[in-house]
Amino acid sequence: MKRRVRWFPLMISLLLLAGCAAGGQGKQSAEDLALTIQKEFSDMTACTGRFALTADYGERAFECVLDAAYDQVTGGVLTIAEPELVKGVTARFSAGETALAYDGFSLETGPLTDEGISPMEALPTLWRQVSQGYIASVAEKDGVLTVTYRADGQSPGTGLEAAVAFDAESRKPLSGELFWDGVRVAAVDVLEFEMMGAAQENGTGTNENMGGN
Repeated sequence: MKRRVRWFPLMISLLLLAGCAAGGQGKQSAEDLALTIQKEFSDMTACTGRFALTADYGERAFECVLDAAYDQVTGGVLTIAEPELVKGVTARFSAGETALAYDGFSLETGPLTDEGISPMEALPTLWRQVSQGYIASVAEKDGVLTVTYRADGQSPGTGLEAAVAFDAESRKPLSGELFWDGVRVAAVDVLEFEMMGAAQENGTGTNENMGGN
């Protein structure tokens, strides 16, 4: 009986230590998760996807569905899939850049910002912010992580800002918005998204289907 009494405090201590260790291995903080996502996008070597784009000019809006493919060596290709009137319009951009070069017909709907960002440039602008932008704020609610990007030291509601929502568990991108001087000028919904990183190319992982649905 005495031996059992001696072991009892030791057992309690071990259980407490185990509980503390489990607690220390909890889920990432919102800030750490945002940094993890940024690293994954920075390490991304290629991706494909389909996106619903809305360019908001205030009194009018332009909406389309874009098919996109990106390779860190050759750059990216954006092709309008809908609406039928402009279907097939294709634009290319270099890796790390957002300026577009059109194949044949271009899409002229007017710039969205004072910097001249066009609707077709909204998607590569969002990609660049996620992979390279300064993380200004992070919020997590109901399983959705929302990350706001703007220039380091830039005041909220001034210049260009980007807000991107991710599934907090899978880290899938769900949607993104671009703002200019506090006014939303473009919104993107992720319909399909598949990315590849160095780990997948080396055979140490599998492609991640990053569809928004």
